[in-house]
Amino acid sequence: MESGEWVMKDFRGWKHWVYYACCPDTPYLDITYHFLMLRLPLYFIVNVIIPCMLFSFLTGLASSVPYQSPITKNPDVRSAIEGVKYIAETMKADEESNNAAEEWKFVAMVLDHILLCVFMAVCLIGTLAVFAGRLIELSML
Repeated sequence: MESGEWVMKDFRGWKHWVYYACCPDTPYLDITYHFLMLRLPLYFIVNVIIPCMLFSFLTGLASSVPYQSPITKNPDVRSAIEGVKYIAETMKADEESNNAAEEWKFVAMVLDHILLCVFMAVCLIGTLAVFAGRLIELSML
């Protein structure tokens, strides 16, 4: 049966009759197997690349959802957003840190967008590298 995750590159088996010190007259069968297997890219795609891409997509989607969207009509989501708003208003009450907070919010927003772009680029390049490496290995089989 073919597997989408593994390729059997080499396999061997040995059969031995072993005599133990406790029972020298009785031979015991000992079978030894040796497998050389190659992992295909299916494991990396399903367990690494797809979750990374989904998290990247959800991060971009969550930052672009407006406050008055249908998603925020849910009472639990609305109470969570109102809790966050209360915390934000409490922090803004401090007049001395208000200007610094605005500057740091801008810096955080810029860094967030830059790092999101870098993360997506790394995921894309990593995906292409995994596929290219595996295609090269498979073509050499």
